[in-house]
Amino acid sequence: MKNILKSLLKSDWIITLTSTILGLFIGLYLSNYNDNLNLEKGKESAYKQVMNEMDNNFVKLTDYNNAIETAYNDFMYLSSYYNDEMDIVIHKDSLNSINQKLDGTLVVNEYESDLIHQDSIVVSFNYSISSNLIVMDLHTVAWVTYKQTDYMSLTAFSCITSIQDHYNHFESFNIQNKEWRNNKITFNYMKDKESYNEFLRQIERLLMSLNLLEQIKGSLKNIKNCS
Repeated sequence: MKNILKSLLKSDWIITLTSTILGLFIGLYLSNYNDNLNLEKGKESAYKQVMNEMDNNFVKLTDYNNAIETAYNDFMYLSSYYNDEMDIVIHKDSLNSINQKLDGTLVVNEYESDLIHQDSIVVSFNYSISSNLIVMDLHTVAWVTYKQTDYMSLTAFSCITSIQDHYNHFESFNIQNKEWRNNKITFNYMKDKESYNEFLRQIERLLMSLNLLEQIKGSLKNIKNCS
């Protein structure tokens, strides 16, 4: 029996078979290792894209918050000036003093002013937010794409939940922003006083959402170091 085993071990086909099997296992191991390495590199790159998307969202929010806050102050200040017909009728000598308190501008409606008392004027409020802000939405594409890949299995659950929480706030903001934006663009808030008051409440909700996003911004550093 020992002689047979020695003979088999010295046989060329046994050596070849053994080498082939070893080569196969080594090849499979290296292939799997390379696949995992490429997957990890791809995950790191995709994760950075998500972080960049979040960074860009927060940068945009800073400018937007300032613009919305200024708009709210103006609209709130003028709310007491509107009559039941949603016109602003003021004494002509008060125009400049009121305009100094506004970021926007009260513009005289010459035709309607000619129809009322000579010391009074009818004015309309001219206020605009830069076009790149008024059409602004917070982006979610990078994160939506990330969730559809195998990178999720390489990402810690705590990281996933933290990122998703941020994006839930982004989505909530986008919905509120769209509502008030459509209201402003279509001037539906000028139908009556109740519509105007609801418009103010929309801005208030938007500012609350912006404030909440500002509060959670501080946790972004922890998410960046997450894995």
